[in-house]
Formats: sequence, C-alpha cells, structure tokens
Amino acid sequence: PVNIGYGSGITVRRAVEIILDAAGHNAEVQFDASKPTAIPIRLVDTSKAKTLLGFAPAIPIEQGLRDLVRWYAANR
Repeated sequence: PVNIGYGSGITVRRAVEIILDAAGHNAEVQFDASKPTAIPIRLVDTSKAKTLLGFAPAIPIEQGLRDLVRWYAANR
C-alpha cells in the first residue's frame, strides 16, 4: 500500500471549516467532547509514494478541498 495525501497535518475542525466555506455555508462547528471517537489530526506519511512513484503534492490542502467541493457541486 502507498499513502497518497498532502503529507502535512490538518485538524478535523480546519478541514470542516474549509469545506463549509467552499460550500458557502456559515455554520458553527461544534464537537461533543464526551464522545471523542475521531482522530483530531490526520497525517499520512507520503515518503513511500515519493520514493516509489515520484509523487509530491502539487497544491495546498485548502485548495484541494475547495476544488473537491466545486467538483461535487457540479457533478452530484
């Protein structure tokens, strides 16, 4: 298996904020601290992808999430 990702950490809160902004929603993000079932920061090691495939992320995670929201809205 090879991880393909941005290679830097992002909090779940920040990812949600970027997605909401890109979708034109103004919602307050709230988490239920009594149910900590999510991993608070996502980070994948992309060194294997770099070594085997020459892969390196070409765009910032913020732009990628915004592009994803635009694509989804156009293709749903």
